Amino acid sequence: MELDGKKVLVIGAGRSGVASARFLAARGALVVLNDRKEFIDWSNEALALKGEGVVKLLAGDVPSWLLDQIELVVVSPGVPTRGIPVRYAERAGAEVIGEIELAWRYLRGRVVGITGTNGKTTTTTLVGELLKDAGLPVQVGGNIGTPLVSLVDSSREDGWTVVELSSYQLETVKTFRPTVAVVLNLMPDHMDRYETFADYGAAKHRIFRNQTSADVAILNADDEVVSTWARGLEAHVTMFSTGRELDEGLFLRGRELVARTWSGERVLMSRDEMQLKGAHNVQNVLAALAAGLACGAGPESMPARTRPTRRWRRSSARRRARSSRSARTRSASRTSCRSSRPRREPRTWPTPCGARTRRPSPATRCCSPRPAPASTCSRASSTAGACSRRRWVS
Repeated sequence: MELDGKKVLVIGAGRSGVASARFLAARGALVVLNDRKEFIDWSNEALALKGEGVVKLLAGDVPSWLLDQIELVVVSPGVPTRGIPVRYAERAGAEVIGEIELAWRYLRGRVVGITGTNGKTTTTTLVGELLKDAGLPVQVGGNIGTPLVSLVDSSREDGWTVVELSSYQLETVKTFRPTVAVVLNLMPDHMDRYETFADYGAAKHRIFRNQTSADVAILNADDEVVSTWARGLEAHVTMFSTGRELDEGLFLRGRELVARTWSGERVLMSRDEMQLKGAHNVQNVLAALAAGLACGAGPESMPARTRPTRRWRRSSARRRARSSRSARTRSASRTSCRSSRPRREPRTWPTPCGARTRRPSPATRCCSPRPAPASTCSRASSTAGACSRRRWVS
């Protein structure tokens, strides 16, 4: 794709958008970086692009006259693809892609793509370390923290790039084709963005969009949705399971992690060797081992890397901190909402004697023309038909 002199709009001034803007400007494109936030809320890294004089910055809505001139739109993962600017530019003839697709068109070497609802960061880190220990040139990026487009210059023809992929990033891929694609699991998530669970699953399924018979698809046999995707894929399918033995694939048998193929089986490691605890991490390790074998890593290099790395621990700590902050914010919001509500005074009704009272229950109703039985209204006046001026609380 020729970028020199091309008019490009990058929507979203986050980490991915800033990296995309730098990448495009370095190749001669005329770039406008847009975000709906005011400039005061932009990061210093994004604002620095203006000082460098290579990217124009635009806060707020994109004017239609600008959209009419744009030839390429690069959408950041957090930007809805159904937004008005994106749809307008597409109808005007501009190509709309995401940062992953942009990077793929210039990336050298082969790619391992990893997605799923849970466990992506752990598995991505494990695969990167497995390939590194096997002596293969490897770099890691994507949703894990490093934009894929920033790894283009360091990629090499004989190397591997391991990419963590979110559903948002997969929405905008067109020609992206990972040599090894991994789907760990699928559970309802991001339902504020997707109308149905099927829409969310369809976004994840796009990771297999361009795979051929020369590629490998790794699926979770224990997931009732993901396991059904094996049918219809062109790539060679490898399954993994912690719940049962497979005729072909990777599985947990007792305490052993086993790889079985048509030619036989091999015990890769014992669960006791894992420092990652929990059944979910056994699935992550099996998926990482399957990806490592598909990339050509030897089984002997694998057990040493099925333990938490420094990057994985930092990432997990950040996720826990974000979750804790979100929980505190929700709790504070609920508390403030309760405290800000005006106190409602109890409703009262007039009585025959001129007093006002709360509506009593039928069994204790004494404010009526007829005298109430003494057994049901202990507070009634001793004079028949009269009523005390107290408020009755039923």
